[in-house]
Amino acid sequence: MSIKRDILIRVQLSFLAVIVVSTAIVAKIAFVQFVEQDKWQTIAKENALDRKIIKATRGDIYAENDVLLATSVPSFKLSLDPMIASDSLYRKDIKVLCDSLSNHFQDKTSEEYYRKINDARLAKRRYLVLTNRLINYYEQQRLEKWPIFKMGTRRGGVIFEKIDKRTYPFGELAERLIGRIDEKGDGIVGLEKSFDDTLGGINGDALYQKIAGGHWKPIQTNSRVRPVDGFDIYTTIDINMQEIVNKELRDGLEKYQADYGCAVVMDVKTGYIKAMANLNRKVIDSTNTSISEIYNYAIGDLASEDPGSTFKIASALALFNHTDIQMSDTVETGNRRFRYGDAVMTDDGPGGRLTVQQAFEYSSNIGVSKLMNLHFNQNDQQRNLLIDYFNNLWLAQPLNFQIVGEAQPLFKRPTDNTWSGTTIPWMSIGYESKVSPLQILTLYNAIANNGVMMKPQIVKEVRKANRRLKKYSPTILNQQIASPEALRRVKTILRGVVQRGTARLVNSRDYQIAGKTGTAQKRVGRVYRKIYKTSFAGYFPADNPKYSCIVMVYNPKRGKRSGGTIAAPVFRKIADQLHARDVEMRKIVTSGTFNRVDISNFPIKHIGHKKDLDVIAKELGIVTVDSSGTMDWVKPIRRKVAVQWKKHRMSSRGVPNVIGMTLRDALYILENRKLKVSFAGRGRVKSQSVMPGASMPSDGKILLILR
Repeated sequence: MSIKRDILIRVQLSFLAVIVVSTAIVAKIAFVQFVEQDKWQTIAKENALDRKIIKATRGDIYAENDVLLATSVPSFKLSLDPMIASDSLYRKDIKVLCDSLSNHFQDKTSEEYYRKINDARLAKRRYLVLTNRLINYYEQQRLEKWPIFKMGTRRGGVIFEKIDKRTYPFGELAERLIGRIDEKGDGIVGLEKSFDDTLGGINGDALYQKIAGGHWKPIQTNSRVRPVDGFDIYTTIDINMQEIVNKELRDGLEKYQADYGCAVVMDVKTGYIKAMANLNRKVIDSTNTSISEIYNYAIGDLASEDPGSTFKIASALALFNHTDIQMSDTVETGNRRFRYGDAVMTDDGPGGRLTVQQAFEYSSNIGVSKLMNLHFNQNDQQRNLLIDYFNNLWLAQPLNFQIVGEAQPLFKRPTDNTWSGTTIPWMSIGYESKVSPLQILTLYNAIANNGVMMKPQIVKEVRKANRRLKKYSPTILNQQIASPEALRRVKTILRGVVQRGTARLVNSRDYQIAGKTGTAQKRVGRVYRKIYKTSFAGYFPADNPKYSCIVMVYNPKRGKRSGGTIAAPVFRKIADQLHARDVEMRKIVTSGTFNRVDISNFPIKHIGHKKDLDVIAKELGIVTVDSSGTMDWVKPIRRKVAVQWKKHRMSSRGVPNVIGMTLRDALYILENRKLKVSFAGRGRVKSQSVMPGASMPSDGKILLILR
């Protein structure tokens, strides 16, 4: 019994001990949960682990000739885990490291850096931001060779946290076209948004620990998922043409005090967009204005309503393609007022009896509308035939352009409740419809291309490094928009508009321009206000077209508010410069007299591309003497009555000398040498990180300082 009692007592004591311990544990849990809840939640938050996104490096956007339009320039936050370095390494190199930090950043003395790092090591802190200034790639390469840092993250504790900054080398030029990204790094407008998935890549993630002070420290683990960098897109934009188009449109908005405008240049044979400018003019006060890109008027809704008289060419194509009308047939336009039911149409043209050709060349609203009413408004079969034809011209359906934001075209059908007896007359002259400037340009481009309608495109390739992943080849939308005879007649009209019609002010002796003016009044309800949208669409040289172009200027407040006096002169200035810089188009002038021009202000200090300087000299009326031979890059030398192009030899080996050049020219040269360029500052190139003539850097990278 004694043994049994002893066993029973032991069991009871053990059971009692378990109860006591369990009670203590429960009590402790309750104490932690209820009494010390705030304390432990704070500790948990401060030592929390979380997987955070590592943004992929966004792909670059290029213009033609590999000119960089948008790129992500890497910067790095410099931090240190002061507990990683061994005692022997720390004692041996910490003072030298602090000297290097002080000399490089010049924000603290060496002793201050030492106290900062040593205090953190004594306090067993695992994360210390060494400087608030971000360092660039070249600095990172240098710092990686410093004492302690050269041991890397695992043995030295140095942490370089990469932060990409999206940079646009040409600033505000083509800002809306190229687009921008938000604070998360996602595209919000333009190409950045339209090709966001392509450019953005695939984000990775890594484990981070939250430490005192609210900082997140990256933890080196095998669970880190590396990001996949985005692809590069190569556009059809010619940056030189873009600058010309942007400048002339800007000057036009200022000269005529207009609200906004757009200008687009397209390659006739391919449909590739060579330049696209969209500018908005804002009045700040009585003496100051600002011009910026805030909306894509070339494709968006704001500039699509009622295209105006540039649309009359679609009516001309319909007449010549679907009726037996002749150019010499006549139409009575009366006293420039004509009533359709309860609506009155007016004209600014000559009035009286006009031939069909004259009706279009003088842009007679009454003449064109009466012809269209006679041939396409007698029954629903005719009406549907007309709308179907406009659809075949890609005026009544979207072009599916590569940039998001394209307006939805609008054309009424005879079955629509809004259709009326005035629909055809007004539609035929560019009202009661919704067509974007880009759609109008696509039509004119097809006429210039002998009836072959090309799809407008602005991106031609997607690449990863030197590997092409996707190609956007020239695409035909309509193999033949009209009969050869219809096209011949329309071309004659478009040339006549410039020779003797509404655009005769922009006729050129040097080359032929063909096109059509447009002037549309803004409609509010059923009332037309004195707010005008002026436009001119055409192509050049008319005898062998290379480029088509459209210019739209909205609500000009100076000058005669018509397409022939507002938009057409802007078109002419653009065409003149494109013609002058293109060897294939330009006629060589071998004789003539020159007036003496003041050349004292011609920029002679800077190296430039000969073709660009030729354009500038021609615009200023300056005589040039070319002694550069076949060299593309020249240095201007001022003479008495002329400017001489002196050859600037680019070394075929090693790194080129781009000091003194514009960023655009420097990028062109360096990127053609397969160098990856980053830059800081604004202005011309003041210095370059790799000396001219030196061997190409092994990493293929170079930094330019601009001033």
